[in-house]
Amino acid sequence: VTGVQTCALPICPDNLGGGGTTATATISGTISTEQSAMLEEAMVSVTGNMPSLPKYHMTRNDGKYVFAALPLSENYILSAEKNDDMLNGVTTNDIVIIQKHILGIQSLDNPYKFIAADVNNSRSITARDISDLRKLILGISEALPAGKSWVFVNSDQKFKDPSYPWPIEDALVLEKINGDLNEKNFIAVKLGDVNNTAATSQLTGMETRSDRTATLLLGAGEFESDKEVMVPVYLNGVEGAVGLQAELRFDAESIEFLDIRSGSVKVDMSNLNSHLLSEGVLRFSIDHASGANTKEALFYLVFSSKVNGKLNESVYLADKGLPAEAYNNGGESFDLNLRFESGSENVNEGLILYQNRPNPFSTVTDISFYLPKEGEASLKICDLNGK
Repeated sequence: VTGVQTCALPICPDNLGGGGTTATATISGTISTEQSAMLEEAMVSVTGNMPSLPKYHMTRNDGKYVFAALPLSENYILSAEKNDDMLNGVTTNDIVIIQKHILGIQSLDNPYKFIAADVNNSRSITARDISDLRKLILGISEALPAGKSWVFVNSDQKFKDPSYPWPIEDALVLEKINGDLNEKNFIAVKLGDVNNTAATSQLTGMETRSDRTATLLLGAGEFESDKEVMVPVYLNGVEGAVGLQAELRFDAESIEFLDIRSGSVKVDMSNLNSHLLSEGVLRFSIDHASGANTKEALFYLVFSSKVNGKLNESVYLADKGLPAEAYNNGGESFDLNLRFESGSENVNEGLILYQNRPNPFSTVTDISFYLPKEGEASLKICDLNGK
């Protein structure tokens, strides 16, 4: 048989230009962010009052979708969804931006940022959004109250008040179509990602490290058994620091976590994931929108010691889990290293040898160091007997 097209999928590539028949049409468009980054793996659907619908199209890295051979003179509704990876693009830096907006320090400057910040779908930006976002970052919750990862907005929607973009047009209603409809586009908004850092495709989703680094300094050395150990936490290398997040691992056989106490930054147990403490995991998210005094301890970690030991042998910075980052007032991020005030590093005119990670380890560990200037250095590894 010739002249007959068949397709086992709900989307057929026939009549892409609308030609070949006067009874059908094509609807097409793109899914992209406000910055014109095309969104991959968004599921676009077209529904209507006919047995052949709904139909679906999963976008590729070009963000395009197309529905062909749709009967004319019918009504259709277009919508999109993508609910994977809630944490994509979400960090404590977003909390800082939302906090600045609430406090009147720096207002959100476009309607899509308002939509991104409203993670509980309350049509307002409040401290509740910050609390819900922090729970997601810390791993206390696995999803946002809105129940979505991405929100899709009709690209033609006009916002009368950019500071109040609700209700949003999250579907396109097409009535009695009489021909091909192109450029039926959606703007994709990642909930919680107020500074537009979410990966939109596998090509942009590769993990990247900042070229800026800073040091998380724990100010304690040796400790005795059955004592309260208060550890001041400092941040070096970030001028105008407004936030940080990290995941510390500690030896639960040697020390037990008791509390987190305020220093120059006000903190409480809501800044931690307390459910992980029994596993020796200290995951925290700290923000101070007006800028922290880094010359003083930001906060204090309080432990109870079970044995005699050294802090640098009992605590290390996790290389997986929550990314260890700090943020300045300009929105820049800094990758964090961990350093101890005494005992963890050998200092010789500014040379620093950082704690290896992970520690303990079985086959592979990373050893980082800092040289104050370019030159040669030697690294000597010994066993417990100094050999």
